[in-house]
Amino acid sequence: MELPTGVDDENNKYCRLRKSIYGLKQASRAWYGMLDDTLQSFGPKRLKNEPCIYFLRKNEIFLAVGVYVDDLLSNNESSKNELKMALC
Repeated sequence: MELPTGVDDENNKYCRLRKSIYGLKQASRAWYGMLDDTLQSFGPKRLKNEPCIYFLRKNEIFLAVGVYVDDLLSNNESSKNELKMALC
């Protein structure tokens, strides 16, 4: 990683990262943490015995979302757009 142009690096200063960088071993954990927070704020709750499956039951609507690495699978087409907007 290089310092941005205009930053004086004569004293061998270091930068501290506030976010994970793609390719680091911590990147997948950071991604899953962000995804988990976003999904749970949207409404679905995570299953206790299967943390990659989220579900939401509201009136007659049942929404199930499966997560595999960075892919999401949903059973409810009508809620899919709302879910996409929540993740953006």
